[in-house]
Amino acid sequence: MKNRIIIIVVVTLLALLFLSLSDSELATEVRTFLRALLRAMF
Repeated sequence: MKNRIIIIVVVTLLALLFLSLSDSELATEVRTFLRALLRAMF
């Protein structure tokens, strides 16, 4: 379980890093989705 959370956090951070480099409408949508996903998990 802890391992899965670590993987998810790393992937999320990489996604946010990528999105900050290519800021667009899609990036905002994905960020909102990731936030909702994190809220659903914790």
